[in-house]
Amino acid sequence: MSGVAIGTVDTFLQKKRVGSSDTTEFDKVDAFMRKLADKPVTESDLLHSAVGWGALEEMLLKKSLASGAFFPKNVTKLKEERELRPFVELVVDGTFSEQSLNEHAVSFQTTLVWMNALKASASKHGDTWLHNLHLGIGHLNLCVKPDDEHFNISETYFKKSLSLLSTADALRNLAIISHARLDHDKAFEYYEEALKAAITSQSKDPYGAKLYIRDLVGRNNSFNVTHCHHLGSRVGLSVCSVGHDQLYCKTDRC
Repeated sequence: MSGVAIGTVDTFLQKKRVGSSDTTEFDKVDAFMRKLADKPVTESDLLHSAVGWGALEEMLLKKSLASGAFFPKNVTKLKEERELRPFVELVVDGTFSEQSLNEHAVSFQTTLVWMNALKASASKHGDTWLHNLHLGIGHLNLCVKPDDEHFNISETYFKKSLSLLSTADALRNLAIISHARLDHDKAFEYYEEALKAAITSQSKDPYGAKLYIRDLVGRNNSFNVTHCHHLGSRVGLSVCSVGHDQLYCKTDRC
């Protein structure tokens, strides 16, 4: 059967001139595709541009990510994207703007090249709560188990961030640290303080505050339902359970 099948396929490929001894059509298509691949792409060729993470990465690395790929690098437009802006500032301006320092962190970069860029920025322009937050998250991402080197370094960065500015961002991560150490009472204290800070920050950053409030109470699975009801009630939020492990807060803040 295998001989018959192979022969049948071989006959078909020969007839279509895409295989066997005659690859005429295949070669034409291959040449056409190679010509397209080698053609420089311009912005006018783009049908749609998504959020500029590719452009941002190329700006940091100072090289193309892939041959044939094109990422528009309009800095003004890139800075209009909330998630991108802080990192565009880091690459273009050397440090974070006052606007970014007055908002919650809603996107993160944890690769070593970004961590090195954060350290270089802090060394040259001075560190901020946001530098320390991102470095803490970067090291926490590298940790293998609680209390290993990266875990402890991350805690140091989070505490430094908190000393520079009390934010829900740093408090939430310190809660994660406490949870990992099985110090759940301390974690609950951090979560409560984080939630209070997020609510307080609504006037200057409603978008970021909304995300943090939802994360801390609305979808927080770190505690059981009773804990979450208690956490919400202590800061004036009403919490309802939905499904087995999803929690949502009943408030216009969310």
